[in-house]
Amino acid sequence: MSAAGTARPATFDAPLEGLRGLACLLVLAAHLFFERIDPRFAPANFWSTNLPIGREAVMLFFLISGYVIGLVSRTEHSPSEKGLFLWKRFLRLVPLYWLAIAASVAAFPIDTFHSIIAQIFFLQNTEPYFGMRLTVMKSNFNLWSLNYEVFYYLTFLITWRLRPSARALGRLIAILIAIGFIGWIFPHFPRIVTGYAVGGAFWYAGLWLVWYGRPVAAGTRNLRPWISMLLLLECTPHLAALQIFMTDLGFRWPSDPEFPFVSLRELQVLPIGFIILAAATRRQLPLPRLVWTLALLQPAGILLAHVVTGNFAALQAERLPATLFLIALLCAPWRMTESWLTWLCPTGLISYAVYIFARPVQYLIYRHFPDFSGTWWTYLTRIAVALALTLLVGYVMESIVQPRIRAWLRRTVEPRILGNHAHSKAVPASSPV
Repeated sequence: MSAAGTARPATFDAPLEGLRGLACLLVLAAHLFFERIDPRFAPANFWSTNLPIGREAVMLFFLISGYVIGLVSRTEHSPSEKGLFLWKRFLRLVPLYWLAIAASVAAFPIDTFHSIIAQIFFLQNTEPYFGMRLTVMKSNFNLWSLNYEVFYYLTFLITWRLRPSARALGRLIAILIAIGFIGWIFPHFPRIVTGYAVGGAFWYAGLWLVWYGRPVAAGTRNLRPWISMLLLLECTPHLAALQIFMTDLGFRWPSDPEFPFVSLRELQVLPIGFIILAAATRRQLPLPRLVWTLALLQPAGILLAHVVTGNFAALQAERLPATLFLIALLCAPWRMTESWLTWLCPTGLISYAVYIFARPVQYLIYRHFPDFSGTWWTYLTRIAVALALTLLVGYVMESIVQPRIRAWLRRTVEPRILGNHAHSKAVPASSPV
Protein backbone atom coordinates (compact mmCIF):
# COMPACT_ATOMS: atom_id res chain seq x y z
CA MET A 1 0.00 0.00 0.00
CA SER A 2 1.02 3.61 -0.31
CA ALA A 3 3.28 5.10 2.26
CA ALA A 4 1.75 7.01 5.11
CA GLY A 5 1.46 10.71 4.55
CA THR A 6 0.71 10.37 0.83
CA ALA A 7 -2.62 10.49 -0.95
CA ARG A 8 -4.47 7.21 -0.81
CA PRO A 9 -5.20 5.70 -4.24
CA ALA A 10 -8.63 4.59 -5.35
CA THR A 11 -7.72 0.95 -4.74
CA PHE A 12 -6.85 1.58 -1.08
CA ASP A 13 -8.24 -1.23 1.07
CA ALA A 14 -8.44 -0.23 4.74
CA PRO A 15 -9.17 -3.74 6.15
CA LEU A 16 -6.27 -5.20 4.15
CA GLU A 17 -4.00 -2.45 5.47
CA GLY A 18 -5.31 -3.22 8.95
CA LEU A 19 -4.44 -6.89 8.48
CA ARG A 20 -0.92 -5.81 7.64
CA GLY A 21 -0.92 -3.75 10.82
CA LEU A 22 -2.02 -6.82 12.80
CA ALA A 23 0.80 -8.90 11.34
CA CYS A 24 3.25 -6.11 12.19
CA LEU A 25 2.08 -6.01 15.81
CA LEU A 26 2.35 -9.80 16.10
CA VAL A 27 5.98 -9.65 14.95
CA LEU A 28 6.71 -6.78 17.33
CA ALA A 29 5.12 -8.65 20.23
CA ALA A 30 7.18 -11.76 19.52
CA HIS A 31 10.39 -9.73 19.53
CA LEU A 32 9.69 -7.37 22.40
CA PHE A 33 7.91 -9.63 24.87
CA PHE A 34 9.68 -12.92 24.27
CA GLU A 35 13.25 -11.97 23.39
CA ARG A 36 15.85 -10.22 25.49
CA ILE A 37 15.18 -6.54 26.03
CA ASP A 38 16.06 -6.42 29.73
CA PRO A 39 19.64 -7.65 30.43
CA ARG A 40 18.68 -9.15 33.78
CA PHE A 41 15.07 -10.21 33.36
CA ALA A 42 13.08 -12.46 31.02
CA PRO A 43 9.55 -13.93 31.22
CA ALA A 44 9.05 -17.57 32.15
CA ASN A 45 9.76 -20.11 29.43
CA PHE A 46 6.13 -21.22 29.56
CA TRP A 47 4.93 -17.94 28.03
CA SER A 48 7.81 -17.57 25.56
CA THR A 49 7.21 -21.13 24.34
CA ASN A 50 3.43 -21.03 23.99
CA LEU A 51 2.53 -17.50 22.84
CA PRO A 52 4.78 -15.84 20.22
CA ILE A 53 3.91 -16.32 16.53
CA GLY A 54 6.39 -13.91 14.96
CA ARG A 55 7.49 -16.10 12.06
CA GLU A 56 3.92 -17.12 11.33
CA ALA A 57 3.07 -13.41 11.16
CA VAL A 58 5.81 -13.00 8.53
CA MET A 59 4.12 -15.79 6.55
CA LEU A 60 0.94 -13.70 6.78
CA PHE A 61 2.95 -10.80 5.35
CA PHE A 62 3.94 -13.05 2.43
CA LEU A 63 0.26 -13.83 1.78
CA ILE A 64 -0.59 -10.13 1.83
CA SER A 65 2.35 -9.24 -0.40
CA GLY A 66 1.35 -11.75 -3.09
CA TYR A 67 -2.21 -10.43 -2.95
CA VAL A 68 -1.19 -6.76 -3.28
CA ILE A 69 1.30 -7.39 -6.08
CA GLY A 70 -1.41 -9.20 -8.02
CA LEU A 71 -3.80 -6.36 -7.28
CA VAL A 72 -1.53 -3.69 -8.75
CA SER A 73 -0.25 -5.75 -11.70
CA ARG A 74 -3.42 -6.28 -13.72
CA THR A 75 -2.06 -4.77 -16.94
CA GLU A 76 -0.60 -6.91 -19.71
CA HIS A 77 3.06 -7.82 -19.27
CA SER A 78 5.43 -5.82 -21.48
CA PRO A 79 9.03 -4.60 -21.23
CA SER A 80 7.88 -1.10 -20.28
CA GLU A 81 5.43 -2.40 -17.65
CA LYS A 82 8.12 -4.70 -16.27
CA GLY A 83 10.52 -1.79 -15.91
CA LEU A 84 7.84 0.29 -14.21
CA PHE A 85 7.08 -2.58 -11.83
CA LEU A 86 10.74 -3.00 -10.83
CA TRP A 87 11.22 0.75 -10.39
CA LYS A 88 8.22 1.02 -8.08
CA ARG A 89 9.47 -1.92 -6.03
CA PHE A 90 12.85 -0.18 -5.78
CA LEU A 91 11.23 3.05 -4.58
CA ARG A 92 9.21 1.20 -1.98
CA LEU A 93 11.90 -1.10 -0.62
CA VAL A 94 15.39 0.18 -1.09
CA PRO A 95 15.73 3.72 0.37
CA LEU A 96 14.33 2.87 3.81
CA TYR A 97 16.01 -0.53 3.71
CA TRP A 98 19.46 1.00 3.26
CA LEU A 99 18.72 3.48 6.05
CA ALA A 100 17.73 0.56 8.29
CA ILE A 101 21.02 -1.17 7.55
CA ALA A 102 22.92 2.00 8.51
CA ALA A 103 20.87 2.34 11.70
CA SER A 104 21.55 -1.29 12.59
CA VAL A 105 25.30 -0.87 12.20
CA ALA A 106 25.21 2.26 14.36
CA ALA A 107 23.03 0.70 17.06
CA PHE A 108 24.91 -2.59 17.36
CA PRO A 109 28.24 -2.64 15.45
CA ILE A 110 28.78 -6.40 15.50
CA ASP A 111 28.42 -7.45 11.85
CA THR A 112 31.24 -8.12 9.42
CA PHE A 113 31.79 -6.04 6.30
CA HIS A 114 31.01 -9.15 4.25
CA SER A 115 27.60 -9.50 5.91
CA ILE A 116 26.72 -5.82 5.50
CA ILE A 117 27.50 -5.91 1.77
CA ALA A 118 25.28 -8.99 1.44
CA GLN A 119 22.38 -7.10 3.05
CA ILE A 120 22.80 -4.10 0.77
CA PHE A 121 22.15 -6.28 -2.30
CA PHE A 122 19.44 -8.44 -0.65
CA LEU A 123 21.69 -11.51 -0.75
CA GLN A 124 21.41 -12.39 2.94
CA ASN A 125 19.89 -15.74 3.84
CA THR A 126 19.54 -18.01 6.84
CA GLU A 127 20.62 -20.94 4.64
CA PRO A 128 23.77 -21.28 2.48
CA TYR A 129 23.58 -20.86 -1.28
CA PHE A 130 24.70 -24.41 -2.11
CA GLY A 131 27.76 -24.07 0.09
CA MET A 132 28.22 -20.29 0.02
CA ARG A 133 26.95 -18.61 3.18
CA LEU A 134 25.85 -14.96 3.17
CA THR A 135 24.48 -14.48 6.66
CA VAL A 136 21.76 -12.15 7.87
CA MET A 137 22.98 -9.24 9.98
CA LYS A 138 23.09 -10.10 13.67
CA SER A 139 22.16 -6.50 14.45
CA ASN A 140 18.94 -6.73 12.43
CA PHE A 141 17.76 -10.27 11.90
CA ASN A 142 14.38 -9.01 10.69
CA LEU A 143 15.99 -8.36 7.31
CA TRP A 144 15.99 -12.09 6.49
CA SER A 145 12.51 -11.83 4.92
CA LEU A 146 13.53 -9.07 2.50
CA ASN A 147 15.68 -11.56 0.59
CA TYR A 148 12.60 -13.76 0.21
CA GLU A 149 10.43 -10.86 -0.92
CA VAL A 150 12.86 -9.76 -3.61
CA PHE A 151 13.10 -13.36 -4.82
CA TYR A 152 9.30 -13.57 -5.14
CA TYR A 153 9.17 -10.22 -6.94
CA LEU A 154 11.63 -11.54 -9.52
CA THR A 155 9.84 -14.86 -9.98
CA PHE A 156 6.57 -12.95 -10.32
CA LEU A 157 7.89 -11.39 -13.54
CA ILE A 158 7.77 -14.87 -15.08
CA THR A 159 4.33 -15.59 -13.62
CA TRP A 160 3.06 -12.25 -14.85
CA ARG A 161 4.30 -12.94 -18.36
CA LEU A 162 2.82 -16.45 -18.49
CA ARG A 163 -0.40 -15.45 -16.69
CA PRO A 164 -1.27 -19.04 -15.71
CA SER A 165 -4.85 -20.13 -15.29
CA ALA A 166 -6.36 -20.64 -11.86
CA ARG A 167 -5.74 -24.38 -12.11
CA ALA A 168 -2.14 -23.95 -13.28
CA LEU A 169 -1.36 -21.47 -10.50
CA GLY A 170 -2.96 -23.87 -8.04
CA ARG A 171 -0.66 -26.64 -9.32
CA LEU A 172 2.34 -24.37 -8.77
CA ILE A 173 1.27 -23.82 -5.13
CA ALA A 174 0.81 -27.59 -4.71
CA ILE A 175 4.33 -28.18 -6.07
CA LEU A 176 5.79 -25.63 -3.65
CA ILE A 177 4.00 -27.34 -0.75
CA ALA A 178 5.31 -30.72 -1.94
CA ILE A 179 8.85 -29.33 -1.92
CA GLY A 180 8.26 -28.33 1.70
CA PHE A 181 7.45 -31.96 2.52
CA ILE A 182 10.44 -33.22 0.51
CA GLY A 183 12.71 -30.85 2.39
CA TRP A 184 11.46 -32.30 5.68
CA ILE A 185 11.65 -35.95 4.63
CA PHE A 186 15.14 -35.66 3.14
CA PRO A 187 17.35 -33.58 5.47
CA HIS A 188 20.10 -33.27 2.85
CA PHE A 189 17.73 -31.62 0.38
CA PRO A 190 18.95 -28.01 -0.19
CA ARG A 191 17.48 -26.00 2.65
CA ILE A 192 17.44 -22.80 0.67
CA VAL A 193 15.14 -24.42 -1.90
CA THR A 194 12.83 -25.63 0.88
CA GLY A 195 12.69 -22.15 2.40
CA TYR A 196 11.88 -20.37 -0.86
CA ALA A 197 9.27 -23.02 -1.69
CA VAL A 198 7.45 -22.79 1.65
CA GLY A 199 7.41 -19.00 1.65
CA GLY A 200 6.42 -19.08 -2.02
CA ALA A 201 3.39 -21.22 -1.23
CA PHE A 202 2.12 -18.37 0.94
CA TRP A 203 3.07 -15.64 -1.54
CA TYR A 204 1.46 -17.33 -4.53
CA ALA A 205 -1.62 -18.29 -2.52
CA GLY A 206 -2.16 -14.57 -1.98
CA LEU A 207 -1.64 -13.98 -5.70
CA TRP A 208 -4.15 -16.73 -6.56
CA LEU A 209 -6.75 -15.18 -4.28
CA VAL A 210 -6.58 -11.74 -5.90
CA TRP A 211 -6.47 -13.06 -9.46
CA TYR A 212 -9.05 -15.82 -9.22
CA GLY A 213 -10.88 -15.57 -5.89
CA ARG A 214 -14.48 -14.46 -6.36
CA PRO A 215 -15.47 -11.31 -4.43
CA VAL A 216 -18.34 -11.42 -1.98
CA ALA A 217 -21.42 -9.93 -3.62
CA ALA A 218 -21.68 -6.16 -3.21
CA GLY A 219 -24.02 -5.17 -0.42
CA THR A 220 -23.61 -8.51 1.35
CA ARG A 221 -22.39 -8.45 4.94
CA ASN A 222 -19.14 -10.37 5.03
CA LEU A 223 -19.64 -12.10 8.40
CA ARG A 224 -16.77 -14.35 9.47
CA PRO A 225 -15.78 -15.96 12.82
CA TRP A 226 -12.87 -13.57 13.37
CA ILE A 227 -12.17 -14.44 17.00
CA SER A 228 -12.02 -18.14 16.17
CA MET A 229 -9.81 -17.49 13.15
CA LEU A 230 -7.28 -15.44 15.12
CA LEU A 231 -7.18 -17.97 17.96
CA LEU A 232 -6.54 -20.74 15.42
CA LEU A 233 -3.66 -18.71 13.99
CA GLU A 234 -2.26 -18.42 17.52
CA CYS A 235 -2.62 -22.02 18.67
CA THR A 236 -1.89 -24.00 15.48
CA PRO A 237 1.92 -23.55 15.36
CA HIS A 238 2.30 -24.27 19.08
CA LEU A 239 0.34 -27.50 18.88
CA ALA A 240 2.54 -28.38 15.87
CA ALA A 241 0.35 -31.24 14.63
CA LEU A 242 1.95 -31.55 11.19
CA GLN A 243 5.47 -31.43 12.60
CA ILE A 244 4.65 -34.09 15.23
CA PHE A 245 2.97 -36.28 12.61
CA MET A 246 6.02 -36.21 10.35
CA THR A 247 8.33 -36.82 13.30
CA ASP A 248 6.26 -39.83 14.38
CA LEU A 249 6.69 -41.24 10.89
CA GLY A 250 10.42 -41.25 11.54
CA PHE A 251 11.49 -38.03 9.83
CA ARG A 252 13.40 -36.45 12.72
CA TRP A 253 16.23 -34.58 11.03
CA PRO A 254 18.83 -37.12 12.21
CA SER A 255 21.71 -35.39 10.44
CA ASP A 256 21.17 -31.96 11.95
CA PRO A 257 19.57 -30.99 15.28
CA GLU A 258 18.39 -27.65 13.88
CA PHE A 259 15.39 -27.31 11.59
CA PRO A 260 15.60 -25.09 8.51
CA PHE A 261 14.58 -21.55 9.33
CA VAL A 262 11.56 -21.74 6.99
CA SER A 263 10.19 -25.24 6.65
CA LEU A 264 7.18 -27.49 6.95
CA ARG A 265 6.51 -25.98 10.37
CA GLU A 266 5.39 -22.72 8.77
CA LEU A 267 3.13 -24.55 6.31
CA GLN A 268 0.94 -25.51 9.25
CA VAL A 269 -0.62 -22.02 9.26
CA LEU A 270 -1.18 -21.73 5.50
CA PRO A 271 -4.86 -22.85 5.65
CA ILE A 272 -5.86 -20.50 8.46
CA GLY A 273 -3.74 -17.68 7.03
CA PHE A 274 -5.48 -18.10 3.67
CA ILE A 275 -8.87 -18.02 5.43
CA ILE A 276 -7.94 -14.80 7.24
CA LEU A 277 -6.75 -13.08 4.06
CA ALA A 278 -9.92 -14.06 2.21
CA ALA A 279 -12.04 -12.69 5.05
CA ALA A 280 -10.13 -9.38 5.18
CA THR A 281 -10.37 -8.87 1.41
CA ARG A 282 -14.02 -9.97 1.04
CA ARG A 283 -13.13 -12.93 -1.15
CA GLN A 284 -14.86 -16.28 -1.24
CA LEU A 285 -12.77 -19.26 -0.25
CA PRO A 286 -12.10 -21.83 -2.97
CA LEU A 287 -13.04 -25.30 -1.71
CA PRO A 288 -14.12 -23.83 1.65
CA ARG A 289 -14.87 -27.17 3.33
CA LEU A 290 -11.43 -28.52 2.47
CA VAL A 291 -9.58 -25.39 3.58
CA TRP A 292 -11.49 -25.19 6.87
CA THR A 293 -10.97 -28.93 7.46
CA LEU A 294 -7.22 -28.52 7.02
CA ALA A 295 -7.24 -25.57 9.43
CA LEU A 296 -9.27 -27.36 12.12
CA LEU A 297 -7.97 -30.89 11.70
CA GLN A 298 -4.44 -30.05 12.80
CA PRO A 299 -5.14 -28.77 16.34
CA ALA A 300 -8.16 -31.07 16.83
CA GLY A 301 -6.29 -34.11 15.57
CA ILE A 302 -3.21 -33.70 17.75
CA LEU A 303 -5.25 -33.03 20.90
CA LEU A 304 -7.47 -36.04 20.21
CA ALA A 305 -4.36 -38.18 19.61
CA HIS A 306 -2.94 -37.09 22.98
CA VAL A 307 -6.19 -38.05 24.72
CA VAL A 308 -6.55 -41.42 22.95
CA THR A 309 -2.92 -42.40 23.63
CA GLY A 310 -3.02 -41.15 27.21
CA ASN A 311 -0.23 -38.65 26.55
CA PHE A 312 -1.32 -36.36 29.37
CA ALA A 313 2.20 -34.97 29.78
CA ALA A 314 1.89 -33.43 26.30
CA LEU A 315 -1.56 -32.08 27.16
CA GLN A 316 -0.14 -30.48 30.29
CA ALA A 317 2.72 -28.91 28.34
CA GLU A 318 0.33 -27.63 25.66
CA ARG A 319 -2.46 -26.53 27.98
CA LEU A 320 -2.35 -22.90 26.85
CA PRO A 321 -2.68 -23.48 23.06
CA ALA A 322 -5.17 -26.30 23.79
CA THR A 323 -7.30 -23.90 25.81
CA LEU A 324 -7.13 -21.30 23.04
CA PHE A 325 -8.32 -23.93 20.55
CA LEU A 326 -11.30 -24.82 22.72
CA ILE A 327 -12.16 -21.12 23.05
CA ALA A 328 -11.91 -20.83 19.26
CA LEU A 329 -14.51 -23.60 18.90
CA LEU A 330 -16.82 -21.96 21.43
CA CYS A 331 -16.53 -18.57 19.69
CA ALA A 332 -17.30 -19.97 16.21
CA PRO A 333 -20.95 -18.79 16.21
CA TRP A 334 -19.84 -15.21 16.96
CA ARG A 335 -19.29 -13.58 13.57
CA MET A 336 -18.43 -10.06 12.50
CA THR A 337 -17.36 -8.17 9.41
CA GLU A 338 -13.79 -7.20 8.55
CA SER A 339 -14.45 -3.54 9.44
CA TRP A 340 -12.73 -3.91 12.84
CA LEU A 341 -9.43 -4.15 11.00
CA THR A 342 -9.67 -0.49 9.98
CA TRP A 343 -8.67 0.40 13.56
CA LEU A 344 -5.25 -1.11 12.77
CA CYS A 345 -4.90 0.70 9.45
CA PRO A 346 -2.55 3.42 10.82
CA THR A 347 -0.12 0.71 11.94
CA GLY A 348 -0.41 -1.02 8.58
CA LEU A 349 0.56 2.17 6.78
CA ILE A 350 3.89 2.30 8.63
CA SER A 351 4.40 -1.46 8.99
CA TYR A 352 7.37 -1.73 6.61
CA ALA A 353 9.43 0.90 8.43
CA VAL A 354 8.37 -0.46 11.81
CA TYR A 355 9.51 -3.94 10.80
CA ILE A 356 12.94 -3.00 9.47
CA PHE A 357 13.78 -0.44 12.18
CA ALA A 358 12.45 -2.41 15.16
CA ARG A 359 15.68 -4.31 15.84
CA PRO A 360 17.99 -1.27 16.02
CA VAL A 361 15.59 0.35 18.48
CA GLN A 362 15.37 -2.85 20.51
CA TYR A 363 19.15 -3.17 20.71
CA LEU A 364 19.53 0.45 21.77
CA ILE A 365 17.07 -0.12 24.63
CA TYR A 366 18.76 -3.38 25.59
CA ARG A 367 22.31 -1.98 25.68
CA HIS A 368 21.60 1.25 27.55
CA PHE A 369 20.62 1.95 31.14
CA PRO A 370 21.98 -1.35 32.55
CA ASP A 371 21.12 -0.32 36.10
CA PHE A 372 17.45 -0.03 35.18
CA SER A 373 16.84 -3.75 34.80
CA GLY A 374 16.09 -6.96 36.62
CA THR A 375 12.41 -6.67 37.59
CA TRP A 376 8.97 -6.93 36.01
CA TRP A 377 8.69 -3.15 36.27
CA THR A 378 11.91 -2.46 34.38
CA TYR A 379 11.07 -5.17 31.84
CA LEU A 380 7.63 -3.74 31.03
CA THR A 381 8.95 -0.18 31.03
CA ARG A 382 11.64 -1.11 28.52
CA ILE A 383 9.00 -2.77 26.33
CA ALA A 384 6.76 0.30 26.48
CA VAL A 385 9.64 2.63 25.56
CA ALA A 386 10.82 0.35 22.75
CA LEU A 387 7.29 0.05 21.35
CA ALA A 388 6.69 3.80 21.43
CA LEU A 389 10.07 4.59 19.83
CA THR A 390 9.62 1.93 17.15
CA LEU A 391 6.21 3.26 16.15
CA LEU A 392 7.54 6.84 16.19
CA VAL A 393 10.50 5.91 13.99
CA GLY A 394 8.16 4.01 11.67
CA TYR A 395 5.88 7.02 11.35
CA VAL A 396 8.73 9.47 10.70
CA MET A 397 10.31 7.20 8.11
CA GLU A 398 7.09 6.45 6.23
CA SER A 399 5.39 9.86 6.40
CA ILE A 400 8.35 12.24 6.21
CA VAL A 401 11.57 10.59 5.04
CA GLN A 402 10.21 8.14 2.47
CA PRO A 403 8.00 10.63 0.54
CA ARG A 404 10.87 13.11 0.26
CA ILE A 405 13.34 10.50 -0.97
CA ARG A 406 10.77 9.13 -3.39
CA ALA A 407 9.97 12.61 -4.76
CA TRP A 408 13.67 13.33 -5.27
CA LEU A 409 14.28 10.02 -7.04
CA ARG A 410 11.27 10.51 -9.28
CA ARG A 411 12.43 13.98 -10.20
CA THR A 412 16.10 13.17 -10.83
CA VAL A 413 16.46 9.46 -11.60
CA GLU A 414 13.11 8.24 -12.89
CA PRO A 415 13.13 10.17 -16.21
CA ARG A 416 16.50 8.62 -17.11
CA ILE A 417 15.30 5.10 -16.34
CA LEU A 418 11.71 5.08 -17.57
CA GLY A 419 11.71 7.80 -20.23
CA ASN A 420 8.14 8.36 -21.42
CA HIS A 421 6.79 6.19 -18.61
CA ALA A 422 8.22 8.45 -15.92
CA HIS A 423 5.83 10.09 -13.46
CA SER A 424 3.11 7.60 -14.32
CA LYS A 425 0.18 7.33 -12.01
CA ALA A 426 1.20 5.91 -8.65
CA VAL A 427 -0.28 2.62 -7.52
CA PRO A 428 -0.20 1.00 -4.11
CA ALA A 429 3.08 -0.72 -3.34
CA SER A 430 3.30 -3.94 -1.45
CA SER A 431 4.89 -3.95 1.96
CA PRO A 432 7.91 -6.18 1.46
CA VAL A 433 7.66 -7.98 4.78
